[in-house]
Amino acid sequence: MNKLDILTMGIRNLWRRKLRTLLTLLGVVIGASAIVIMISLSIGIEVATRKQLESYGDLNNIEVWSGHGEQGEVHLTEEIYEKLEELEGIEAITPIISTYVTFMSGKYELSDRVIGIKPEAFPVLGLELDQGRLLTADDEMGVIFNKNSLLRFEKPSRDGSVGGGRMHFYRGYFGPRNEEEEEEPPVDVLTTKLRLMVGNRSSDDSSRPKIYKAEAVGILTNDRSSQFSYRNIMHLDTVKRLRQEYDRMHDRASSKEVQYEQVFIRAKNVDSAQKLCEEIEEMGLGCHSMSAYLKRMEENTRTIRMILGGIGVISMLVAALMIANTMVMSIYERTKEIGIMKVLGAALGDIGQLFLVESALIGLIGGVFGIAASYGISELMNTFMGSGLFGNQLPEGAAISVIPFWLILLAIGFTSIVGLVSGLYPSVKAMRISALEAIRTE
Repeated sequence: MNKLDILTMGIRNLWRRKLRTLLTLLGVVIGASAIVIMISLSIGIEVATRKQLESYGDLNNIEVWSGHGEQGEVHLTEEIYEKLEELEGIEAITPIISTYVTFMSGKYELSDRVIGIKPEAFPVLGLELDQGRLLTADDEMGVIFNKNSLLRFEKPSRDGSVGGGRMHFYRGYFGPRNEEEEEEPPVDVLTTKLRLMVGNRSSDDSSRPKIYKAEAVGILTNDRSSQFSYRNIMHLDTVKRLRQEYDRMHDRASSKEVQYEQVFIRAKNVDSAQKLCEEIEEMGLGCHSMSAYLKRMEENTRTIRMILGGIGVISMLVAALMIANTMVMSIYERTKEIGIMKVLGAALGDIGQLFLVESALIGLIGGVFGIAASYGISELMNTFMGSGLFGNQLPEGAAISVIPFWLILLAIGFTSIVGLVSGLYPSVKAMRISALEAIRTE
């Protein structure tokens, strides 16, 4: 017999025993569905957790600060910064330094902190602008304001203090409590002349501060997912210079060696971020990246996936026993048919292949229907346990059950192999039956 004859005969034999085949298929469907749903739940947990971490900050971002090494405290000096620049896997890096300044526009003033960042790092900082543009290398006195700072422009009081109490410290941020409290800033910094003074006019400075011409180039949105959205930003070199002037005004011994407050690193990918954090900590520096939480989450999810997958595999093993039982019963019912096939000259291999094909078909068809059932169950879970009953607990765009394409192929392949393996014993048993004894069987 050729392969097509064996396949046709196998399908015909399964169709002759519809009820038994249907019950066996049902067992495979349940087993395949159990595997897919269990694994899809673990994938859903991983995806939801990843989205949750991404909402707290980009997984490729790394924050570095001073720490303690084997030889004592390690500061973020220019020398240390140059060593950080040499690390592999970095897409962008910038030191961060801040100082206190007063912005002046007409009769209005704002006393606030500004941070200095390298302009070349702006494209990867995740900044979202409400108006204007980002800083460039030529914007020596350019400023990017955050929206909440603009609301604090005020006319100085008699003692010279500015930046009063129109803003609330709410949930870790200075800003309006809700959208109804948002106001138009008293100064349009993008269209008016702006001046800058180091320090605060009301402070007891030993020397008269110098006034600089400044230019507002952009205004940030209130995006709480970015650590820079509530900062006023200027060119790194400019803030360095202003910081030195501030230290001189307040009789602080300005160190010859620049010490940065923080270094921001954008890694090329999540794996690079995790590796970079390990190398940075070995240098004795402090390091924070959401990718570290992702790594721990993936380890936990892997364990959950193994447990849930194991439960599904147990269900599939029960289905395998059902397939083997069905094929063995089929041998007893078709003993005389097997004997006739042998007398007519059918090869032992063809007889064995016939039973293997039948069991493999049960596994394959059961796997296909199991996938279809899994999709239905997954949709129900995502509807009633995702966006329905418990939707508020999931990050936006996440689902409880996620079935990727590779899982479909894995399930179909697994059920087919299980069906094939389940038919090994029945096929061997069929080949060993004596032809004469089989013909005599009633």
